[in-house]
Amino acid sequence: MLDFSKYGYSGDTPLPVFNTKWYSGSDSYSDGDVEETILKIIAQNNSTDYSEAITRNFSWPVFYHLTHFRQNILNWYPFQENSDILEIGCGMGAITELLCKKAKSVTSVELSKRRASAAYLRCRNYSNLEIIVGNLNDIEFEKKFDYITLIGVLEYQGRYTDSENPFKDFLSKIKSLLKPNGKLLIAIENKYGLKYWCGAREDHTAIPFDGLNQYILSKTAQTFSRQELADLVKNAGFENSFFYYPLPDYKFPQVIYSDEYLPKNSSIDNWLPYYYPDTSTMIADETLIYKDIIKNNVFPFFSNSFFVECAVNKNDHVGYTKYIVSSPLRKKEYRINTVLNEDGFFKYAEKASENQLYNIENIYNNLIKSGINIAHIKKDKLLLSIETITGTSLTSEFIKLYEAKDIDSIISLWKRLYCELKSSSPSTVSEKNILITNGLTDNFYLNKNDKLLEYGYIDMIHKNCFVNNDKFTWIDQEWAINGLPASLILFYNIYNLYSANSWMEKILPAIKLLDYFEISVYSDIYTTFCKSFIQTILDPNVTAAYGYFRRTNFSNITDNIDLISRPKYKPVDNDLKNLNEFLAKKDFDGAINFVTSLDNQIILKKFPKMPALIVKYLNASDIEKNYIKNYYSSYEIIESSNI
Repeated sequence: MLDFSKYGYSGDTPLPVFNTKWYSGSDSYSDGDVEETILKIIAQNNSTDYSEAITRNFSWPVFYHLTHFRQNILNWYPFQENSDILEIGCGMGAITELLCKKAKSVTSVELSKRRASAAYLRCRNYSNLEIIVGNLNDIEFEKKFDYITLIGVLEYQGRYTDSENPFKDFLSKIKSLLKPNGKLLIAIENKYGLKYWCGAREDHTAIPFDGLNQYILSKTAQTFSRQELADLVKNAGFENSFFYYPLPDYKFPQVIYSDEYLPKNSSIDNWLPYYYPDTSTMIADETLIYKDIIKNNVFPFFSNSFFVECAVNKNDHVGYTKYIVSSPLRKKEYRINTVLNEDGFFKYAEKASENQLYNIENIYNNLIKSGINIAHIKKDKLLLSIETITGTSLTSEFIKLYEAKDIDSIISLWKRLYCELKSSSPSTVSEKNILITNGLTDNFYLNKNDKLLEYGYIDMIHKNCFVNNDKFTWIDQEWAINGLPASLILFYNIYNLYSANSWMEKILPAIKLLDYFEISVYSDIYTTFCKSFIQTILDPNVTAAYGYFRRTNFSNITDNIDLISRPKYKPVDNDLKNLNEFLAKKDFDGAINFVTSLDNQIILKKFPKMPALIVKYLNASDIEKNYIKNYYSSYEIIESSNI
């Protein structure tokens, strides 16, 4: 019997079965002593929401093993009721609890006894779970399974399956454990993932470009290309498979595409990249490349990870679900999955977030009363069905006009959107202006073209609107804010579109658009409000933890490119390095002080475009200054721009 008292556990004996019959007697892998810390966290928390504990004990292993984020790879999957699931490689139970909630029985296999102990204690309230410590290849099972999951496991079989064809033989073994119509679910990195081309360290070896170089520098693990994986699965006896593409990867998926729902230029959002342990080896920014990747129809080849649903028989159905968007950075009362499957679009809530579905339902009813076209919805317990809307996204319409440099039509479309926003709600009295009641300003002048909305629907932004036969139809309206100026929602639209498409600034500067609608004077207040609103939705612990691994430093990229491209004898230009450090930190005032401290001849020789940009910055409005700080993150960008 396991003794968890040394970890501070004093509760009842856990309900799962803990089976060590097949245990070899030693753990062949570990993250080290931090696993003891993780066990203490699990033992001393009655809930399996560990977000606060992660913050107090922050490290990559603690975050990786304990965050709810990990469940996003399967929390949308339509497991059949009363199913038997075999989980191979349960680790410390990151996904095990989710499976216990969805299945009649779960059998979890784990090589490490310490990790298996953590999963056992973490899932202590589930009597439908058996945890077996040992190597799958040694275990004799007494039953077959409806589903078998391989989440981050297949790539290691070169070490743990002793045969000439370890990956194929391992999958063949798994096939023998499935019921006749059973499914195998695989999650694995793509060795040709875009982040690896950009210089990110290989996930298993920490060696940049290791997979691209066919692992000639390491023997730790082996991942596959899309075609290699498809062939491997088929050669192992699985006649039917369906590929999904999680972003940023399968570990922390936020949006999941599939072969039947690939991203479009205007829709690759709802995700934030991360890099572990850091970005010190990066030579490119993957977020800047996806537009061309998508346009050239090669997104599946460059996807950072794969999730594959595999069936033994060719006629067994796979790919029921096509597209998934989750909201893991939100507080738990706001977390919802949006799913497209063969029956349409749906939103799924947990019990903790059911109230959010009621909010959506109320907003829908109010918008209908105001005469706004919005996709029909229907709530049924924790499920919200949404009418499928056809047409072109308003984002795509904007992109098309900006690409054509049709300024008049661009302005016209923004005006039309503004009118739509103003018609979405009755007006209210100035005393209810949320900018005043929240203390963001003491005095707010509502210009004659604006409107103070009784309910401001801040989700009425371009990506939630479709255009069909010149008619707007809205989707995905989650938030209603009392006393919101319509111009603030317009500002949020402009900010959102330009942030995702910085090239638009060269066609029509955002400041000119704001001036046209007479709202630039409030841009700082509006920016502050939007940021504070977002913070009320986000879980501060999860956001801080994930944000730590989102750190990007463009100067790393430029330094690495310089290191690769310069002759060996060429000395580092310390002036350029120092300037880029200021620019990368968005410290433009520091950059000015540094440049002006240099001799005039050095400035003219090394940084000839800086004087003009400095003058532009000093005479700029606050919003223009923010744009300059964000856009010009290195002198190389300044040098290639028209100042």
